[in-house]
Amino acid sequence: MVTITERASSPLSRAQLADLRDELEQELRRLTPVSASVEGGTTLDVRAQERTQMVAAALARMSTKSYGTCRRCRGPIPYERLAAIPEATVCVRCTGRPA
Repeated sequence: MVTITERASSPLSRAQLADLRDELEQELRRLTPVSASVEGGTTLDVRAQERTQMVAAALARMSTKSYGTCRRCRGPIPYERLAAIPEATVCVRCTGRPA
């Protein structure tokens, strides 16, 4: 049986990366109309704009091949975390650490 720790040391498969890219692209299409109307908007509108930026940044990391790498420890972010939070920039271990 392979544990999450053992899987974390391996890169994302092409299929996993494609699934995550599809999910991020769908989320970006869903958020774009909301975030476009933020000017003078509500807190929800502002949060939609922030989320749009996070999703767009995740897609940009995919194109630079830095997606799935923790920005704090530089270790891999496990697929399970990315499946739950595709725009994640840190691994679970680093979520509680100060920047």
